[in-house]
Amino acid sequence: RTCVTTERSLAHRLGADCRWPLAAYATLADGRLRLRSLVGDGDGERLLGDDRSGAARAGERLARAAADALLAQGAAELLGRGAP
Repeated sequence: RTCVTTERSLAHRLGADCRWPLAAYATLADGRLRLRSLVGDGDGERLLGDDRSGAARAGERLARAAADALLAQGAAELLGRGAP
């Protein structure tokens, strides 16, 4: 549940849904939560990524930080709109 909530929080923060080129993969092991995320453009020429980890209960914080990092790299333009 923690992993899915973290992944969905990232998508929500970016204003994305299943139609957007966004990947979010959260894993939980040994009390640590890891969130790996990617945003791409429609034709696969550009790919932005982020990989971070923290305490198991820090999912919302991780998602927010990952979204901010992706937006700083230009994710809003790849998703076809300004920052959410």
